[in-house]
Amino acid sequence: MKPGLPRIKSIGAVLKSYFDYCGRCGKKREIVDGYTNFGSPYDAEPPEPVNICAKCVEEEVKMWIALDTMPAHWIRANYETKLAEILGFEWVYLPGCSWGAWQPIEGRLNKWLPKSHQ
Repeated sequence: MKPGLPRIKSIGAVLKSYFDYCGRCGKKREIVDGYTNFGSPYDAEPPEPVNICAKCVEEEVKMWIALDTMPAHWIRANYETKLAEILGFEWVYLPGCSWGAWQPIEGRLNKWLPKSHQ
């Protein structure tokens, strides 16, 4: 287990919880967090939000830590802010836009690059 992971277990407490089907595992559980993915140019409406249970929040956090990158969601999940602190990313608004993207903090080591390129 990586340092910082236990801190993220209660992140979903920010969202008012309720019972519904988890958008990740499909089971009827208490929903504690959620996000909305980007749609495509062919969509008439924005995509439906993906609501996730506490167990799936932990699984997603572990997955993004293993991948050493941040997710790209149109509407961010609550857990992404703490995940960004752990992985060394910051939210940066794109020039001329009202939205942004996760960018690595200067000096962050990328485990996928060879050491000669870091």
